[in-house]
Amino acid sequence: DSCENTLGSITASNNSDYGIYLKSSSNNNLSNITALNNSNYGIYLSSSNNNILSNITASNNDYGILLSSSTNNTLRNTTLSDNHYNFGILGSDLNHFIQNIDTSNTVNGKPIYYYVSESDKVIPSDAGFIGIINSRNITARDLILTNNSHGILIVNSTDSAMSHEPNESPGFGLPALVASFSILAYLTRKMRRDSE
Repeated sequence: DSCENTLGSITASNNSDYGIYLKSSSNNNLSNITALNNSNYGIYLSSSNNNILSNITASNNDYGILLSSSTNNTLRNTTLSDNHYNFGILGSDLNHFIQNIDTSNTVNGKPIYYYVSESDKVIPSDAGFIGIINSRNITARDLILTNNSHGILIVNSTDSAMSHEPNESPGFGLPALVASFSILAYLTRKMRRDSE
């Protein structure tokens, strides 16, 4: 519950649960952090907003980085590799998916494409993770996406078409062909998965 902290130049490793865990903690700056070999999460943000994560390396954790019910976080130069789930975003409201994530962030060497309020875009086939949030007419094809909490994350977006190889993400991905998903559809899939 502490806010406006700076964490930097640390290694969080071999912990039984979290490498770094922010809960209801906002306006923090995390930089030059290595999170590895943690049993559950390398870095986990829960109900934590407006944080900056830069120059982060997370590997060999169950989750590399997970953002849950958190809004408007900025990720730059994060390197996620060899985690069971490299990257994921969970939430119950559109705002929980509004993040500032650019292609300097990678999953197993492939860039993250995270579009918020965009239209008329074609996603390159070298994607490591795809998020399409509050957008329209986004197209992607010939994708192979592995080891994320979602195959493709689509929230409150319309007129978008995706085709990719069978989803190898161990979480809840989308089927091979997708069109016009909304936040309700995402939540329905999540609730269905959670009840299994």
